[in-house]
Amino acid sequence: MQNSIITASFTILGGIIIFIVSQLFLKIVLEPLAEFKKLKGKITFALIYHANVYSSPRPLTEMTRQDEPITNASKDFRTLASELLGYYQQLSCKRIVIRFKAIPNRENINDASRCLIGLANGLNCDPESSGELRKSNLKHRDDLGRILGLYLGRD
Repeated sequence: MQNSIITASFTILGGIIIFIVSQLFLKIVLEPLAEFKKLKGKITFALIYHANVYSSPRPLTEMTRQDEPITNASKDFRTLASELLGYYQQLSCKRIVIRFKAIPNRENINDASRCLIGLANGLNCDPESSGELRKSNLKHRDDLGRILGLYLGRD
């Protein structure tokens, strides 16, 4: 009788421990990875959706200042840069997730955010520098793809 009570107690305790460990794994590793993949998807969408805007920077005039596609693209890129840094800031157990190369390290997250800000700022230009700014914007796009491992439909 006493052996069966001890066996049942250890079985229940084992089940509780397995449940706790699996919940910790879910909250610390799986949910942040799913959130990061969702954020990567949003960045990929914005890069493809706004490609016509950042690949053809326009001279800054009163007309382009109020141009809705330019304004929307700039807001989207800046918002995504903020979301990326915010995601990294709130991420618990960064070392574990980075060690398994599930997300980029802090330096790469900062670089990716800088690229997004660069795209947000690179939509208008002086008439003489549009070609130079276009190259810079395309480099930002390519750097983002490399840093975050994005598929941009060009491979």
